[in-house]
Amino acid sequence: MNYNANKNATTSAVPAFDDRPASVVDPSEYSSIPKLIAPIWPVNSSLDISIYVSPSFVMPALDTAVRDSLVLEEKDFTLGDFDDHREIDTTFKVPPEVQNNGTLWAHFYVALHGHSLDPGAGGYDAAKAHHFSQPLNQIIPKKKVAKTRKLVGASDGDDEKEVEE
Repeated sequence: MNYNANKNATTSAVPAFDDRPASVVDPSEYSSIPKLIAPIWPVNSSLDISIYVSPSFVMPALDTAVRDSLVLEEKDFTLGDFDDHREIDTTFKVPPEVQNNGTLWAHFYVALHGHSLDPGAGGYDAAKAHHFSQPLNQIIPKKKVAKTRKLVGASDGDDEKEVEE
């Protein structure tokens, strides 16, 4: 299958790992929404995953990260094995920054089994591991209410109106 032939295709089947394109057709035509997708690793690959929570978007090196921030660590599970059912029940301490209307970030680290998960480590290989972050909460500010009073006329509190800004 030639992936370069149909650049304007809106839909395409996901190719097998061995049939994925070797490179991007033209990097100058970058789009955050991909036109074509390809698997990063073959089906039946053995993976490790770690999930950390942090009040910061930037995660420190994993060997210096606070141990309480690790909420999940799974090793040696198989990609594409839909018969493997896992259930994780965990708790973690919510940092004070998050309790004061801060954002809580989840940092996901996935790698082929046995490879380094830490992007800051010396043996890290981007072809063997992937990292991404996702906010877990969203702070929606409360609408401000401005109180207005009638300055001329009645002076009692019955004439107050609340106006949303």
